[in-house]
Amino acid sequence: MSHAVGEVILDGDIVGYFEYDGTNDCVLPAIWETADEVDDHWRNQPDRQCTCEREPTAVLIWSSYGKGFHWPCTACLECKAIVSGLAPYEEFERGSEWPKCGYPGA
Repeated sequence: MSHAVGEVILDGDIVGYFEYDGTNDCVLPAIWETADEVDDHWRNQPDRQCTCEREPTAVLIWSSYGKGFHWPCTACLECKAIVSGLAPYEEFERGSEWPKCGYPGA
């Protein structure tokens, strides 16, 4: 029943924030400009998806859940939606890289 705030990171810069559902080990896809906006929609996030059909951008996402961890995914920064890597441990089972502990670059 735990949730946490996460960061969307592009080239070392934070470009947005999201909510991580620790109970289900998944990312809620809406990207917000501030952590306060995540809090404003806490446990009531819209089901945001990419609708522009542009190529998604490769980003890292970091969750503060537990001791914190990060993994690669893709996001549509135009539509403000994370589009792949929503369930990091399921992605690993499909052949992706296992999420790394800690903050990226730390």
